[in-house]
Parts: sequence; C-alpha cells; structure tokens
Amino acid sequence: MKDKFLSKNWQRALLVVLLLFLLIISSYYFKIDIEKLKAFLERFSLWKAVVIYIFIFALITIFVTFAKDILKAIGAICFGAVLSSFCIWIAEIINTTLFFCLARHLGRGFVEERLKGRAKLLDEKISSSGFKGILILRLVPLIPYRMLDLLVGLTSLTFIQYFMIVAIGSPLRIFWVQYILAGVGVGIFKNPSALLDYMMANKLVFAWSFVYLILVIVIGFRLKFKKKI
Repeated sequence: MKDKFLSKNWQRALLVVLLLFLLIISSYYFKIDIEKLKAFLERFSLWKAVVIYIFIFALITIFVTFAKDILKAIGAICFGAVLSSFCIWIAEIINTTLFFCLARHLGRGFVEERLKGRAKLLDEKISSSGFKGILILRLVPLIPYRMLDLLVGLTSLTFIQYFMIVAIGSPLRIFWVQYILAGVGVGIFKNPSALLDYMMANKLVFAWSFVYLILVIVIGFRLKFKKKI
C-alpha cells in the first residue's frame, strides 16, 4: 500500500487535487475592483488593451475561477460584444491547453492505475459521443469549461481533436454571453433583476437566447437517440 501511495501516478494525482484545492480557496479571497480595472484598460490604446485583457483574463481565471463573470462583463463594456468575444475565445484556448495538459500528464496515469478496465469504459463513453457530442457539451451554458477540459484530459481523446472542438464550439456560447453583458453592463452585479429587465425590454435577444438553448437541447437528444439506435 505504501509503495502504491508513493507511486508517480499517486503523486501526480495528489498534486492535481492540491492545485484544485488552492484554486478554490484563492477564488474566495481574491476580489476584483471593476471600476479600477476598467480605468486601467482605458489608459492604453485599443489593441494594447486587448492584449493586456487577454493576458489578465487567462491568468486570473486560472487561479480565480469565480472571477470569470466579472472579467467577461468588463470586457463587454470596454470592447463591445464582438471584440470581447474574440479576446475571451483566445484566453479560453490558452486555459483549455493548460488544464487539458494538466489532467492528461498528471491525472491520466492515476485513472488508468486505479480504474483499470473502467478507465477504458470512460474512454469509450467519451469516444462514443463523437466530435459532435463533445461539441454540444461545449455549447451547453450550464457545463463549466474547466470541468470539461479536465474530464476530457483524463481520457484518450487527443489534444488536437479536443482543440478543434474548443476552437469551433466556444465562439457561439461566448458571443451569446458577451452580447447580453454588453447590453446589461455592470448593473448585473449590483441589481440581480437587471438581466431580467434587459431580456424583457429586448424581445429579440430573449427569443434568440430561447432558440439557442432549445437547439442545443434538441441536437443533444438527437445525438443520444442515434447512438442508441
């Protein structure tokens, strides 16, 4: 038991758990001043501010996952829906690469060692979803990107395959969120009903959001049904 505990796979798995624990703890103690960060970005020219924002978003959301919504709102206000979506897309690709590789190199061996035959079943489960299935998961708003990155990293799916899914599947969901945040502004953090008020005042956005969610659900069920057939 001692030898097993001291194996490289065990050490790597414990390191992943420790890192995730530290990330969760840091999320509770780290605070972002929206006005100060907004004023800081406005000091630079547009493209310098874009590069700085991408760097800040990628770096902070690695350690402070709960800061993502605030940073998204700041991006929407400073750059608008389209440009902020591009910035977040680039930052998410950076974070995806990091978390996927973290799970693949530190956790994959542990999963194979501990689950043995069941690890193969996990691979088959993910693989059976296919490119389209995982792409749909990337589009579902309720599924956190980081959770999906770590989960897929533990399987045998190649990085290139997942990178293509991330590159294709992220923009629509990101733009949807950024478009709404650009309309609501920072008021969403001060007044919880601001989002509802915005939706009621913008019927087209409400209809588009409803159609988007329905399409994701319908396509997901169709893929699942085809797998059973």
